[in-house]
Amino acid sequence: MTLHANTRIIIGLLAMGTFTTIAPAALGQSDPWRIVNGRDGAITASVVSIGTLSVGSSRVIEYHPTFTIGCRPTEGGSWSQSVQLRDPVAGDQSVDLSLRIDGSVVSEQWALGFQKRSFSREGKDGIARLLGARRLKIVWRFGFLAGNGEADFNLAGLRDAVARIGRMCGDELS
Repeated sequence: MTLHANTRIIIGLLAMGTFTTIAPAALGQSDPWRIVNGRDGAITASVVSIGTLSVGSSRVIEYHPTFTIGCRPTEGGSWSQSVQLRDPVAGDQSVDLSLRIDGSVVSEQWALGFQKRSFSREGKDGIARLLGARRLKIVWRFGFLAGNGEADFNLAGLRDAVARIGRMCGDELS
C-alpha cells in the first residue's frame, strides 16, 4: 500500500472511533481496569469477569461479562454501574439481582438496558460500597426455563480506577 492509502485508512479509523482508550498494558500497568473516555463525555472503567458464560443454550461460544463503572462530568457528577451481557435477560424494565460483595449479600433491582443485554444502577452509593471490596459476584435469572446467570469480578485496582475517573469527571468519591 502507498503512504497515501495508509494515511487515508488511519484517518478513516480515527474518524469512525467512538472512544479514546487508555490501555493499561500500553502504559506498562498490570491493572485489569480499562479506562475509556467516550465521545458523549462519559468516563468509564471496565473489568471482565473471572468466569465465562455461554451464549444461548450451547457451550460452543463462551464470553466474559463486563462490569463497568462510569461517571458523566455534570454538576454534582452522575455515577453509574452496569453489567454487559451477550444474551438477553427476561424482564420488562428491571432485573432482580443478588450481589455478593466479599462476604455480604444484597438483593437489588437494576434497570434493563438496550435489548435486555445489560443492566445498570445509578448513584454514587453503589460504587462507594465497592471501594474496599475484593470480589463482586452478581447472580440473576435469565428467564423462567433458562436458569441463573452468574458473573464473578475481581475488584483489585477498583479504588485507583474510581479515583482516576473521578478526577477526570470532576467528582471524586471518598
